[in-house]
Amino acid sequence: MPSETLRRITGAFKTPAGELVRNKSLSFFKTRRAAIPQGASVVLDEPVVFQTDADGVLDCELVAGNYTVLVRLADADRYFRLIVPDSAGPHTPASLMDAAPIDEGVLTLVQQAQAAAEAARDLAEQWAEEDEDSAVASGQFSAKHHALKAAASAAAAAAVSQAPVVATRAALKAIGTGTHTLALLNEPDREGLFEWDATVLVATHQADAQEITFVAPDPAANGAWVRHARLGLGSLVEPARVRDLRGLAVASGAVPVVSELTDPTLAGNRGRRVILAGQPPILAWCDGAKWWDLTGGAEITPWWLPRGAVLHCDFTEGRFYWDGAERVLGDLTAVAGGGYSLNWDLDFVDTIWLQIEWSKDALAFAGHLFSWTSGHPGGDRIELSDADVATYGDAIRWYLKPATPSAGYQWAATATRSDNTDAVWIHADQRKRSVVRMKSGEVFKSLADNGDLVDGTLSLGTLAVPSKIGFGCRAWAAGDPDLPASDATLHRVTIWTQDLSAPQIAAVSGSGVAAPVHLLGDSFLNLHSVLGRFQQRLQTEGKMLGISQDHAGASTLTQQAARYAAYAGTERERWWDATLVIVDGGLTETAEQAIEAMRTMLGYIRHDRWLYLQAAPSATLDPVVALPERDAIIKAWCGDHFVSTLAEAWAESDGSPTDEDQVALGRWPVSLTVSGADFHPNATLGAQFLAGRIYDALEARGWV
Repeated sequence: MPSETLRRITGAFKTPAGELVRNKSLSFFKTRRAAIPQGASVVLDEPVVFQTDADGVLDCELVAGNYTVLVRLADADRYFRLIVPDSAGPHTPASLMDAAPIDEGVLTLVQQAQAAAEAARDLAEQWAEEDEDSAVASGQFSAKHHALKAAASAAAAAAVSQAPVVATRAALKAIGTGTHTLALLNEPDREGLFEWDATVLVATHQADAQEITFVAPDPAANGAWVRHARLGLGSLVEPARVRDLRGLAVASGAVPVVSELTDPTLAGNRGRRVILAGQPPILAWCDGAKWWDLTGGAEITPWWLPRGAVLHCDFTEGRFYWDGAERVLGDLTAVAGGGYSLNWDLDFVDTIWLQIEWSKDALAFAGHLFSWTSGHPGGDRIELSDADVATYGDAIRWYLKPATPSAGYQWAATATRSDNTDAVWIHADQRKRSVVRMKSGEVFKSLADNGDLVDGTLSLGTLAVPSKIGFGCRAWAAGDPDLPASDATLHRVTIWTQDLSAPQIAAVSGSGVAAPVHLLGDSFLNLHSVLGRFQQRLQTEGKMLGISQDHAGASTLTQQAARYAAYAGTERERWWDATLVIVDGGLTETAEQAIEAMRTMLGYIRHDRWLYLQAAPSATLDPVVALPERDAIIKAWCGDHFVSTLAEAWAESDGSPTDEDQVALGRWPVSLTVSGADFHPNATLGAQFLAGRIYDALEARGWV
């Protein structure tokens, strides 16, 4: 067996006709490919390339063996055979040349290997040098692209950090555009990033009488500060349209409004922008490692602290904050039997907003989830205690003292808000959120999902500063806390000591770290089976967001669009700001009618977060043979907003004859439906499947 010793080859490399091969790359393919021990000098089963100089001289080292050499000359590719002996050299190329013809099989292998090597080289060049925004593979870009984007982001961040911050539009108009072309406006209801554009026509900025998008120093001249800014941080496009949420104009649309941030190191957060609700709201941007306040330029830290909160105890994630500093669980006092207490004189004037997240391990729980006291029996106290579904529905009760007409219980509903009369069934282990507002001398208020503010029956007396706070127990006596919660889990508690803005109320009560979700559809949403499974999936994934639902059996997509439009002027109008999921499972209309109905819906939507779930085939409602054409038209119109369900439903077949028969007919398998004659999703596998398609589609787009 030849050794692995490298043998030197040096001298002029000539063709059999005596022509010098000058300044050429020679690809050496070892004819007999054999494995060699790891760590050897040359990997034999890959081609080795050497270069001749201007005089045609080759100087290289190879291990002994038979080689086929490829050189590309002006007229054609040429192939030569060289035999490198296992003996001391140096050897000349001429002495190693073998005039025997090259085997056709070997030649084919060499050509294939060379083609693969060139393809790999070209692809490597693409990964390195492909132009910006030109994909090398689906959704993947070159190093040059990322370098340019990173440079643009750095430049943008630098530009933002140097931008002046002004408090009013009048001050924005007074900025000298010869010095600054970028500015941050901090005026309430007009907050945002603006860039000077001298080309904006008079007619364009005059049409924006409210100065939402265009702020012109001279109403009679071209040029304006423009809210739409593109600075390399992705598309920093704030919407021209403004929503009215309980009387406050708030920039929304493509940039979601949230009350708290998610882990900046999550892949989906890199380059993400959100409006962090508060007083005032700020535009936040993530660079993949940190969250930045683009309104003021500083890092947002700790990123997990809800905006404006004075206390935040997240027992699930192990994050704690109060008295102006980050804390640890050990800073709380463990209570015998379960729970924790905190002796802290919470400083506030007259208002408390309290957010509790919790879950039940059974239909009823006992004990206390949260409490505080300023001294008992004579002092004030607030208690959040047990309630059972059978008696009270999905609710929890608050004990308030002092209150008018007298101390007593108030109920705070946490059930999902829904525009229908079906009975709501809630999974016992669903993570719930309860938010209440307590203000001295005013009525107790609680919030359900998506920001419904509901008055209680009792008014608060003068709230006193608590001397002890109980988490998962009752802190009410001078001694040790008692009555720990059982069959329930307290996930987190957050306290604000000032009134929240309208958008912050919506974010705190319903959206959490993502926008609320609104399901709109037909009888496929009956009995809340799909909604319940969707909530269960959220619980499994550890997510918390507001959900609402509007459905009517046998309604067409056109009728659903009319219901959606009818939200105008009602409390349901807030649902226009939620992520819209259209679930018309029994679509009976043509593609053109369906598209027109969706156009109507999108005329009210205030963002680009919407999904259309592919309808299910039914022998009684749809001509199955026409479905592919109809779905193809709808899919082409919806683009990335279309969520397929049919192929995925086929894949769920359990393989039984009844399932396979339905799949052969182009329908959902019976194991997912109520029966062979009823194509609605059943409450178990069918609802779970449809809820899974909704969740997966939302997650893939970064909307949960």
